[in-house]
Formats: sequence, C-alpha cells, structure tokens
Amino acid sequence: KSSTYDSRITPTYLQETPNEEDRDEGFKSEVQKGSNDISRRSFLSFGGVANVVQIIFTVFIQTFSAAVSFGFLLNLCGYGYRITDERSVEIDKLSNMRENAQFRAAAKAMKSDREVTSVESRSGR
Repeated sequence: KSSTYDSRITPTYLQETPNEEDRDEGFKSEVQKGSNDISRRSFLSFGGVANVVQIIFTVFIQTFSAAVSFGFLLNLCGYGYRITDERSVEIDKLSNMRENAQFRAAAKAMKSDREVTSVESRSGR
C-alpha cells in the first residue's frame, strides 16, 4: 500500500505546502500572464454585455410569444383584441369588433369627405 493521500480527501492542514521555489515559479508565470490580462478582461466584459443582451432578447421573445399565443387563443374562442390609442387592450366578441371597425371606417370616411368639402368651399369652387 502507498502512504500518499489523495489531495481531494486530505484535509488542508495535512497537505504539503509549496516551497519558496514553487511560489516564485507561480509568481513568474502570473507575471508573464499579466500581458494577457487586458485581453481577458475585455473578453469578460464582452461576455457580461453578451449575457445582458441575451437575457433581454430572451425576455422579449418570450413576451412576444405569450402575446401571440394569447391572441390566437382568443380567436379560437370567438374573441378578438385591439390595442387602443390610450395604450390599453380592448377584448370583445369578433362580431362586435367587426361592427365597430366598420363604424370607425365609415366615420373616418365621412370626416375626410367633410374636410375635402370644406376646403373646396373655401377655395371658391
């Protein structure tokens, strides 16, 4: 049997401590790696920015998918939705929404006809 211990299970107070030469070699290798620290830091900061962008993109896609799924489910049940000018959502039966859309289109057409008529009467035609 071997008298050496596996360092994974050996408590830290029983493990060998590095001697001075090992510490100096480790320090020298760290100094030599120092030139790469700037590139590592910029890479890490890019990684942080990339993570933030990925999270924002993921939240946007999930929210958009949930809204589309909700709209599809409403349509299957015979309902529809409309985003109003006041930034609110109006949910109603599809038949009522069609009637309201026709009414709004007719009102808009009448308003534009009235404006054209008033412009013509002002110009003397």
